[in-house]
Amino acid sequence: MAEENAARFENPGDTRRIAQSILGLSLDHIAERIDGLEVRERLVEGNPLVIVRIPTSARTPHMVKFQEGTHFGPVMSLASER
Repeated sequence: MAEENAARFENPGDTRRIAQSILGLSLDHIAERIDGLEVRERLVEGNPLVIVRIPTSARTPHMVKFQEGTHFGPVMSLASER
């Protein structure tokens, strides 16, 4: 996979709130918990970013728990549901 740079940065807004929300949602709704998950705010060349590092996990698969349901899958959007 070739490395690419972002074409442009768009200000995501309140990066502290976004980082806390991502971390909180993952702790509340992902089982088994992802050990070593990191969510950080950074300023890169004057651009505010939220960086999420998801390490390789020995406890796979992980399951999304939400509204009394469970879901397996690579991509789930919980932020819009909260």
